[in-house]
Amino acid sequence: MYGSGDRDTSAAKLTRSAPRRNGLPGAVDNRRDSVYPRGMTVQTFRELLTRQPFMPFRIVMSSGQAYEVRHPEMALLTRTDLLVGIDETKDGVPARFKICSLLHVTAVEPLESPKPADTA
Repeated sequence: MYGSGDRDTSAAKLTRSAPRRNGLPGAVDNRRDSVYPRGMTVQTFRELLTRQPFMPFRIVMSSGQAYEVRHPEMALLTRTDLLVGIDETKDGVPARFKICSLLHVTAVEPLESPKPADTA
């Protein structure tokens, strides 16, 4: 299907940073503050979803659409896809979900964690 001549060699645009940046595995794209894991694999997303403590993240698709995963319970990983719950109800249950092919995920970006409420 893909010969060695067809392989995207744009890796020169990426610089290898520390093994983890913002707690996410991968290399950093110099064009913007996003994290590009080397190959969007099941293992990459398994690490993201099982990380303790969990760090919310956004996935960006090749279409430009982006989906946020704020809780590990809001995503289900399969061999080829990540199902992301969207339109969270007040009960914390997703109203719908999107099927995101791992082949079309172009970036994983860390989200700011909510700041703890001031109890003073």
